[in-house]
Amino acid sequence: LPYNHITNCVVYTGTHDNMTTRGWIDDISDHDRDFVRRYINSLYTDYGQFTWDFIREAFRSVADLAIVPIQDFLVKGNEARMNCPAVGVGNWQWRVKPDTLSRELADSILAMTKLYGRYHYAPIVEDEAEEAESEAEAGGEARTGSGAEAGSETKAGSEAGAGSGTEADGKAGSEAGSEAVRGAGASAAAEKSV
Repeated sequence: LPYNHITNCVVYTGTHDNMTTRGWIDDISDHDRDFVRRYINSLYTDYGQFTWDFIREAFRSVADLAIVPIQDFLVKGNEARMNCPAVGVGNWQWRVKPDTLSRELADSILAMTKLYGRYHYAPIVEDEAEEAESEAEAGGEARTGSGAEAGSETKAGSEAGAGSGTEADGKAGSEAGSEAVRGAGASAAAEKSV
């Protein structure tokens, strides 16, 4: 339970070896589901929003790192489970289809990441010419120096944007838009600001 978490740990909604959060919600008893709903203060009977409330609980944790498999962000059931230990066939078959990712989903993940202080954006730049060009495109002036200024500006900028945007209602994962969550891979991780 989150009140037992310490900062030097990882919290996750699931791994490749267990049910998806939605699958788990479907599988547990009504009594246990009611307890979880009350514990995380989820007012929703819709399992999509309930899943996102569960994800929110992980992001709210004091744990330094929060990991959420993409299947959970997409509110997929156990049809999207990656692996069933001790089962010899049918594992590692599920794939993210490009049309399942959307801008709305990406914006929802970003909003939650910022809200709970897990947003750290420090672009990796090959050389100073690329840095100057990218900043000119963004409307800023080229910076020189150690980059410490960039880190403080980035943090201030992320704090200013915290809490903006809307959260997915469980349907975001089913809408088209393959350009949205670039590089999401099999999971999304968010590290907490210190």
